[in-house]
Amino acid sequence: MSAARRAMVAALILPVLGVALSGCPLKLEREPSDNQAPITFFETAPPDTIFSNSVFIEWLGTDRDSDVVAYQYQLVSTDSLYYYSQGAEGEVLRSLEPPSASVDPLWSDRFTDSSDGFSDLDDGWYEFRVRAIDAAGAMDPNPARTRFYVFFDDVSPECEIIGPGARLDGETTVEFLLDASDLSRNSETPREALQYSYQLRAKSTNNCSTHLTDPFTDWELFPSGDAPVSVVYNNLADLGCTWEFKHQVKDPAGQTVTCVYSILQNGN
Repeated sequence: MSAARRAMVAALILPVLGVALSGCPLKLEREPSDNQAPITFFETAPPDTIFSNSVFIEWLGTDRDSDVVAYQYQLVSTDSLYYYSQGAEGEVLRSLEPPSASVDPLWSDRFTDSSDGFSDLDDGWYEFRVRAIDAAGAMDPNPARTRFYVFFDDVSPECEIIGPGARLDGETTVEFLLDASDLSRNSETPREALQYSYQLRAKSTNNCSTHLTDPFTDWELFPSGDAPVSVVYNNLADLGCTWEFKHQVKDPAGQTVTCVYSILQNGN
């Protein structure tokens, strides 16, 4: 190799060796990547139906290339079509939180909390939306959404027992007819949405040998239609025994009422 050629090769190699020996790695220029928007999801979401006038919701945001620094939310009132179509149809009736005179929902101010509660809700359909915001100011383009129905039933149901009369007069077979109704704040609960349970039990052990420790039956839903439920007992022959027949009714909100009907075997 000629002296001129060796000098050219050395001129090319020596700068690279110098960088390597100095401990500084070579850095290649890279095009800056676009910031990715955060993603928002619920940690605690309400059930489809809430038998209360308050709700508590928790959420969280994640971001692959930045930090989530804030959130914004909307609570809106909707119609039933919007609720059942999961937002594909129907309409938003009004913005509740933040409140707005316009149908168009408003976003709340930015805040760092990842939960909130709402109270004094009227009966109806709702959607809650929340979106995360990252350090670069990017917002989740697909806010997390959850829909729920508030049925705040603060009215207890009513139960009814139609029985054979207070004295059996020697009859040993009795029939009880059970019925119920429930007028909530805004509408009447369908009877088939009500549950019932019953029990026949002697009031004391004096003169009584049957139905001393009978428990309540399991809860059952009333059948559709308006015919009362028939319950028949046999062999109530203990003279001088008094039994109490109890009929319980429970509405979808969990409120329970009990009716009591007493019968005496007098043997006449």
